[in-house]
Amino acid sequence: MLIVWNVSCPSCGRTLFDLQEISAQIREKTSHLPGISIAIMGCIVNRPGEMADPDFGYEGGAPRKNDLYVGKTG
Repeated sequence: MLIVWNVSCPSCGRTLFDLQEISAQIREKTSHLPGISIAIMGCIVNRPGEMADPDFGYEGGAPRKNDLYVGKTG
């Protein structure tokens, strides 16, 4: 089984959630899906560039609000 992860976030002061915890949860819940790429971003600042290629994107949109993107749409 191949899971491709693309954690694009630099974990700076703008990160709106625990990046390592959320990454582990997403990895656990999607480990049965072969060959997907997921970008995980702590905020919306870098989304346009770093989330352009992955199949899915997960980002902190606001405090206690996260967004899931499929392709280029949310």
